Amino acid sequence: MSSVYFIRHAEPDYSISDDYLRCLTEEGHRQAWELTLYFQNIHIDRIISSPYLRAIQTMEPVARMKGMKIETDIRFRERKSAGLYIPEDMFKGFAEKQWSNWNFKYEGGESIIDVRHRYSEAFNEVISQGNQTVLIGSHITGLCAFLTKYGVVKDFADFSRVREKKPWVIKITTSNDFTSVKEVILK
Repeated sequence: MSSVYFIRHAEPDYSISDDYLRCLTEEGHRQAWELTLYFQNIHIDRIISSPYLRAIQTMEPVARMKGMKIETDIRFRERKSAGLYIPEDMFKGFAEKQWSNWNFKYEGGESIIDVRHRYSEAFNEVISQGNQTVLIGSHITGLCAFLTKYGVVKDFADFSRVREKKPWVIKITTSNDFTSVKEVILK
């Protein structure tokens, strides 16, 4: 049996428009540190993260506590929106379009379906490596797109409900004939 904890990053600094370099706020660093309380007594075999700075910074306190290195996997990055920066005040309209039509994307960008396939491929590779406990630092649209596979997120209303959860932790447990998906409540 494998357990995979997807961890949506803590609070980012939205004043930084570069998606790769957007870091955590002071509150985000505090939120990331709180993850150590949950994971302190859980054996972890691997820590993988999106290469985006805010995801790595979210995983760093647990990695330090466990004396582990963080592997990066570009497939766990956020949804690509054609290289466009979508300001926070315009994001809702863009997200509504994507969640009402899972194939919608700007030229050069990714749809919800594209992201779901990318995350699924990476997830399947992780669980194919046998019984282990893995933490994966990820992003909200990517994680929600992946979770459509399990019916956890179905539409824009579901996405909106979880979008403000920072960090948001989902535990997926798999065995040969069984998959369990549940939200981890940190407080």
